[in-house]
Amino acid sequence: MPIYSETEGLHQRTLRRLMKRILDEYTHQLSSPVPGDILQRQRLIDFQESFLRVHFPPDGEPLEDLNAHRSDGHRRIIFDEFFFLELALAMKKKGMAVTSGFPSSPKAGLRRA
Repeated sequence: MPIYSETEGLHQRTLRRLMKRILDEYTHQLSSPVPGDILQRQRLIDFQESFLRVHFPPDGEPLEDLNAHRSDGHRRIIFDEFFFLELALAMKKKGMAVTSGFPSSPKAGLRRA
C-alpha cells in the first residue's frame, strides 16, 4: 500500500484514491522514446507499467526494494531521467543547438483535465 506525504486536509486514503484515479485515467498517455533495443538490453519494464508499479506495487514486490527506490518501476523511471540527461549533455558537448519552442497556452478543457 503506498504511503504519501500528507498535505493538510488530505489524508492517506484520499491521496491513494486520487493517485489511483489519476493513474487509471492518464497512464495510457505516458510514453518514452527510449529505443526498444536499449530497453531489452537493460531489462527494463514498460514506461507506463513503471508508474503503476511504483504507486501500486504488485503483491510480492520486495518491500526493501520499494523503500530503497530500487524496484523495477523505480529503475525504469530513473533510467529515463539519466538517459535524457546524458543525451542533453552529449548534444551540448557536440555543440548541437536545440531549437527553441514556441509559447503555448493549453485550452481550458485540457487544463481542467
